[in-house]
Amino acid sequence: MKGRKYLSATLSCAIVLSCFSGIAFADETEESQSSEEIVVEETETEETEVEETVLIEEMLPSEETAVTEETAVTEEAAITEETTVAEEMAVTEETAVTEETAVTEETTVTEETTVTEETDVFEEALPSEETMTSEEEVVDEEVSDVESTIYPTISIDRSNFQSKIVYDLVSGYDTNHNGLLEDSESRNITSVNFSGIDVTDPSDYGFCGLSKLYYVTSIDISHTSGTTWLDFFEQGIVSIKCNDSDIKTLYGLQYAYNLNYLYCANCNISALDLSNNSKLISLDCSGNSIKELDLTNNKALKELRCGNNEDLTDIDLTGITSLKGIWCTGCALTEIDVSGLKNLQDLDCRGNDMRSKPAVPSACQCFYYPQSYEEVDEFTVSYYSPGSVLLLWPDNYKNEPDYTIYRRKANQPITKYGDSTESKMIVSGLSSGTYEFSVYDNSREVFVGSLTIDIGAAAPAKPVTLEAFDWSSRSATLKWAEVSGADGYEIWVNWISWQDDEYRCIADVTTTSYRYTSFKPDSGQNCKVRAYRYSNGQRVYGEFSDVCYFKTLGVVKDLAAVPLSENSVKLSWDFETQFSSDVDGYEVCRYNPASKSYIRLGFVSEPERVCSSLTAGTSYTFRIRGYDEYGGAKHYSDPVTVTVQTIPGAPKITNT
Repeated sequence: MKGRKYLSATLSCAIVLSCFSGIAFADETEESQSSEEIVVEETETEETEVEETVLIEEMLPSEETAVTEETAVTEEAAITEETTVAEEMAVTEETAVTEETAVTEETTVTEETTVTEETDVFEEALPSEETMTSEEEVVDEEVSDVESTIYPTISIDRSNFQSKIVYDLVSGYDTNHNGLLEDSESRNITSVNFSGIDVTDPSDYGFCGLSKLYYVTSIDISHTSGTTWLDFFEQGIVSIKCNDSDIKTLYGLQYAYNLNYLYCANCNISALDLSNNSKLISLDCSGNSIKELDLTNNKALKELRCGNNEDLTDIDLTGITSLKGIWCTGCALTEIDVSGLKNLQDLDCRGNDMRSKPAVPSACQCFYYPQSYEEVDEFTVSYYSPGSVLLLWPDNYKNEPDYTIYRRKANQPITKYGDSTESKMIVSGLSSGTYEFSVYDNSREVFVGSLTIDIGAAAPAKPVTLEAFDWSSRSATLKWAEVSGADGYEIWVNWISWQDDEYRCIADVTTTSYRYTSFKPDSGQNCKVRAYRYSNGQRVYGEFSDVCYFKTLGVVKDLAAVPLSENSVKLSWDFETQFSSDVDGYEVCRYNPASKSYIRLGFVSEPERVCSSLTAGTSYTFRIRGYDEYGGAKHYSDPVTVTVQTIPGAPKITNT
């Protein structure tokens, strides 16, 4: 394995370089070595020339391999005929290694040091201050930890990444723009998602080049078309999704030792050998044409979905005690042995050729077609409302029928919903998704029928922050927060709740605000809003918002204006209220023709006001509004206006 080779070569190099740092080697070609004392000269040089050729079985993946330093060597470690040298060693007369003589940290192997057989050059290889190596450290040749491996730099070109799709992906991770995918860059590519791609370029078949992305653990090519196989680096892969694609073969699965999840439903696969995938947890291979399914050694498997493989006649589940759910409907099984699967909770084997119900653990729910099953076409959904359906089926068994209804949402365990002595059942509490319903007549132990339906859009959420703004005697603006996914909103009002008046819908809008202008004056208003969305042409309603209450104002009436002098008039009025107390005050405004707007003259608490500083013989228009202060703001009644002319002044006499 690549990881084993690199790690082994690195450690070998560390030992050789330690020897280069300050020890003269005996000639390896001599037939015998002297057992005399080995004299080591402590020479610190920047360029130590090594004359002997050092053989290394595996070429190192990188030219810059760090040599470990501060190697701990015990006091009694003896140097054998092939003397092992560590960095902190000295050789005594007894060829014993002591702690007092150390190989200095600054001794380097220069760029000119040649490692033969594959000729690797070690540039500036310095001993590391943090790594401790002892005689007892052993490199296990079966190490498969991909993350501990440093992989070689790869040129980003079409010879390495034949698939243009993969080439474009990899090019995006070339952060230093040198045309090379270095190990530090490759580590950033941990998942690949090509789902929904229509492969038309032959170079993209198999997505060639993925196998050079050593750190990818997850691949998703669901809903792709045009490629029948997949290229990937087996050792690191944990999850593969290729549902609803044209995949026929997954080469290399037998080497994907770390694979946990395989989802390949509705492809064109005819055989699956997963005997080497001992870490597999979940498998969905439904809807293929599988004839052979090898699950030997899949001791960790918990979920198995292999339904609708019409040629699958046998499944060997021996020893897979971790299994919790098996869904194998629509195959050609004549039996299925689940004995010993003590953790099994769900077994659905309907639509096979079984003549008897499998023996299952007591806690397991088992669904199968008894030999006398009768499936009926009339099993229907006759009514649909938010989150509920009404199931109807023929009552063919008049002798005190006792029905049990089961339901299952897509890819979830089957659960019992309830019992009925009638040939109908309202099933509620449903959310958006596809459901399968099954009905059994327990009194006759026969299967009545099944039905798969698609519950459309889930009910919208409850609107929040409903508030009323700028209300008057007959109008108010209602605002609320937008509900995600809503197609519209209905506004409902009850104006005299204390008399048990029913709510009525006053508006149907698509915006999140609405101004209604037909409220009753001087009355309390209870408003609420609910969102809706369309599903299969029908409205699905969400929950009503909390009620928003406000009170419309009364109306000003009998407004009169009486001229008092050439430059003043008196205004007076009444304020009509039926169910509420008097208003908090009144606003008095005068119309300005120049600006074509009303100018506020002030507020008064009583229903009268004298307006002065007017021009003699001039017409003026005044506006009166009552107001209530609520929530820190003034809410005004509908305005009332009056026009009055001041008294003309006396004629002016001009001397001529």
